[in-house]
Amino acid sequence: MACCSQKLFVPKNNMAVYVMAILRSQEMDLEEGRGGLRDRPNSVLGNLQRNPIQAIRSINESMKSYYHNIICLVNSIVSQLMSLASVFPSIWCLIKILIDPFYLYTSLINYDNKCVTVDDNFWPVSKYFNGFVIAIVMISVFSLFSVVSIKGRRFEAPIWLILVVIDLWTYVGPPSSQQPLKAVFPAAGAGNFHSSVLFLLLYFARVTLIYVTFTRATKTSATIWAKAAFNLLLYILGGHVFGGLWYSFAIGKVIECWKKACKKYASKCSGDAFVCDGTLRDSNFLNEFCPAKTQNRAIYDFGIYRDALESNIVETTNLPKKILYCFRWGLQNLSALGQSLQASTDVWENIFVISITIYSMALFVFFIGNVQIYLQSKTIKSEMIRQKKQQIEQCTSFAKLSEDLQKKIKRYQPDIWEETKGADFEFLFNLPEELRKNMKRELCLELLKKVDEFRSWNAQLLEELCDCVKPVSYAQNTEIVQKGSSIDQMLFLVQGKLQTSLTSVDTGSTANPPRFKISIERLEEGGFCGKELVDWFQVDLYPSNLPISTRTIQTITKVDAFALMSYDLQNVFIKHQTQVQALPPADSQPQAPLPAAEPPVQQPASGI
Repeated sequence: MACCSQKLFVPKNNMAVYVMAILRSQEMDLEEGRGGLRDRPNSVLGNLQRNPIQAIRSINESMKSYYHNIICLVNSIVSQLMSLASVFPSIWCLIKILIDPFYLYTSLINYDNKCVTVDDNFWPVSKYFNGFVIAIVMISVFSLFSVVSIKGRRFEAPIWLILVVIDLWTYVGPPSSQQPLKAVFPAAGAGNFHSSVLFLLLYFARVTLIYVTFTRATKTSATIWAKAAFNLLLYILGGHVFGGLWYSFAIGKVIECWKKACKKYASKCSGDAFVCDGTLRDSNFLNEFCPAKTQNRAIYDFGIYRDALESNIVETTNLPKKILYCFRWGLQNLSALGQSLQASTDVWENIFVISITIYSMALFVFFIGNVQIYLQSKTIKSEMIRQKKQQIEQCTSFAKLSEDLQKKIKRYQPDIWEETKGADFEFLFNLPEELRKNMKRELCLELLKKVDEFRSWNAQLLEELCDCVKPVSYAQNTEIVQKGSSIDQMLFLVQGKLQTSLTSVDTGSTANPPRFKISIERLEEGGFCGKELVDWFQVDLYPSNLPISTRTIQTITKVDAFALMSYDLQNVFIKHQTQVQALPPADSQPQAPLPAAEPPVQQPASGI
């Protein structure tokens, strides 16, 4: 974006601001005659007649500026998109986790013919949508290798790439018209337990990567609601995935039972005879050996898949009914940590139950951990606020306030208290405007009246002075101003001690060498310094410079004070003089009010 640095400032994270800046720039060019003909439609023709070379040059410069801004805008958009490259794989991977289980519902059981078929309406949609998502994930993963700004995160890219390669390999594998689920990942076709386990492992890998991305993205700004939403998302996805696997494994369990029956009655069927091809079969013996509707564990134990077979969910073509039923089963067993599952002695079935238990326990631990962190943070926050309140109540300035004002400050919502790490005195004024005004007037009004010139002023001017003062704090042994620097403020001490030192030269007699004398004066609570400004503005309301300090001022202890800047004091002096002039003798003419002083462009950092 170096090309834009000379023309416009390009915000990093706000594209709308940049677009508006370009539009304003073009409007300014048009209004000034550099980029268009808004106000003078014949200006180009007139310039061509008077000075054609200059007119053509002006048009050329305007076009260059226009295209320059367009190029910068395009570069900024590309930069914004590339900066999100590390998030895209997680987003699309999340979508893929959501759509993968739908493949598990494409197979059906035909109990009448004792065979497995495929939902011809749902299968093509799932296939092509899955291919689209795989392509998007591939593009997002490849972008991780080219983005320089996320160089430190490239260790994730190979893992994403391995997952994409597995997806692509299973997607373009040799198709099978009889069992299309074996051609498209997850290849958890009917009875294919090994492919389903692979699908489950890849699901865990994807969830882990998404969790890593989420943790990094919310490391500094995560709230309890974001973490709770992510925990709920994992819970819903888990119920969706395990429900789909349960449906697929239930069909696989039936096929396994049919295959065992074929081995026992080899003369009546073969192991690959369970694909629906439109022919009728003599399958009465399967009803005796595999009684799915009226199950008998003594003959064959269907284990945790008994409910899927008894409810006929594995043979229905009603897709919403089937998905919701299995989704409910997944959520219910995740909530119960898999305790209600009564598995058979089958190895893969027990591995599936163990996976449900481990996943549900991990979600539970993750949730409890987030709750514990939240409670600890709330406890720490409450303790910090309590300590801050205690410090404020012990502050000398707070004790000087009226009881009514103290109650108002305590009732104020202390959301910002835990973030405040500065001085307590300054924190007292990090409050709503009305409270700040009341505090300044209670703390500073009596301090201002200690200046002789201010005592004769009316209450309105004194209140304006109170509104102008600013709370400041200085650490111990801080040099506030050096001798010879300009005095740009008055300080009214609320708490702490100051030391002013004046160095003078005693020449004495000509016979003796000069001696340096240092006179030290201490200012304590209730004192003030910088009165030279009052005398200065009494002589001239519009001086060309400020008085020079003849002393060095340094803090002895930590100091809390009110600072009255020179330009604020000058404005109040002008108002005071205007009020005096507004009361002339009866025979005199009224005078025009004096102009107000303007604050300097750059205020001095310090000085008395």
